[in-house]
Amino acid sequence: MRRLLLTLALLLPTLGGWGQSLLWERRYSWPSSDQLSDVVSLEDGTVLAIGISEGTTLAMLLRLTIYGDTLYKVRTPIIGPYIQKYSLCRLATGQVYAAAVSSIPGGGARTRLVRIQPEDGTILWYSDFIGVGLYRQAFSVNKMIEGPNGTLVATGRCDNPRGGWGNFGYLVCFDTLGVTQWDTVIREHPSNTFCHHVEMTRDGNILVSGTAGSRIFAAEYAQDGFEIRRATFYQSASRINFDYNPTVSVRQAPGDRYLVSGNILSSPITQYIGLHQGWAGPKVWGGERRFPRLPFFSGPQVNTDGSITYFQGTSTQVQMQRLRADSSLFWLMTIPPAAGQTTADLTAYASLADSSAVCVGYAGFVDSTAEDWYAARITGMGIPYRPWQPTTATKTKASQPTPRPYPNPCTGTLYFAGLAAPGRLELYGTDGRLHLSHPVAPSQNVDVSTLPPGVYGYRLTAQGKVWRGRVVKR
Repeated sequence: MRRLLLTLALLLPTLGGWGQSLLWERRYSWPSSDQLSDVVSLEDGTVLAIGISEGTTLAMLLRLTIYGDTLYKVRTPIIGPYIQKYSLCRLATGQVYAAAVSSIPGGGARTRLVRIQPEDGTILWYSDFIGVGLYRQAFSVNKMIEGPNGTLVATGRCDNPRGGWGNFGYLVCFDTLGVTQWDTVIREHPSNTFCHHVEMTRDGNILVSGTAGSRIFAAEYAQDGFEIRRATFYQSASRINFDYNPTVSVRQAPGDRYLVSGNILSSPITQYIGLHQGWAGPKVWGGERRFPRLPFFSGPQVNTDGSITYFQGTSTQVQMQRLRADSSLFWLMTIPPAAGQTTADLTAYASLADSSAVCVGYAGFVDSTAEDWYAARITGMGIPYRPWQPTTATKTKASQPTPRPYPNPCTGTLYFAGLAAPGRLELYGTDGRLHLSHPVAPSQNVDVSTLPPGVYGYRLTAQGKVWRGRVVKR
């Protein structure tokens, strides 16, 4: 009998249902279709979630304890109407920011960066961002993280400036006052590039990933926005889903490996998840999985032990899975629908120090025409792998700020804040032609009044270093 019990104890962890459980779940109703779109953990162990209400100009900020108790539920007009998505980001300093995109009168879209007071949900300030040059029609934020030297790095898409259907990827860096430090358009496909995920690398660079037609790609950028390398990680015969979807991502994993995931628009929908060795290297394991009904599939979380956690499901049912580093099943948990439940989806989750996570999304019921905000806490999710934390890469450069153009947009004069030594400024037009070459010195203005209005790329050389970016001349 003792031998049988020992055998069961050894087998149960491999069969799933071991080390994980649903601690609690909560639903919050409002007379509209509601969805919690993002969540972050706060310094005191609580979590802050942000939600969308369809057809309204209001957002909901929801602060919860780890036990599921509501500390506050605030309705606030962050941006609107027709909000597409919210993203949240908490800096190491404790500051919390939200980004959202909505329509604007006369067409187009506007992205708003908002600083939130997490203690009570009040809005401290906001800054609107419409893009630069030909790309100002619509910029949407899909993911936002803390960047170098306490900045904010966001990625998403912008409209195809040539008109018609399509989009380009976008990467932008803000300071903590909402001022654009630099931004860049990513054109990996003529009209179908969308950046889904961004994270800092162990070297202090920026790793952004997304879709390009039928490919999943990733690119690495230096802290000043200069592209270092780019590569395809996965190729499909069918187009990869590029819409507002957290599925597609390339994420770092222990041992110089990269986890690649994505939804493929085949019939039926196919999911790909695989672990690749090195930068765009060979596949260690992975493949495509087909489901009889339309699935949702969250971008996986890579844990410090090399395991992988993600959720998926169809229609009303949600499944959480955790795979070991060799892709074998660690555990599988199904969250069954409640009585009368017709829809369910999880959109994001925030990891806690005890290896649990608070997951957010929505749930719909047969007695209602709308969905409700939904939150749940699940144990055994793992500790996220973040090779850039802790790091000294950003701290060592804090005393050497990157020179940035000011004002931007400019009219008559331009100078570079943070420039510590004399150098040379070169301005290039969108046609690649050099329009201005002028010496610059700290706090010295450069006359640009004779330049035609437009977008110019700059190349600033000083102290043996080169900085690149864009300025707008009005």
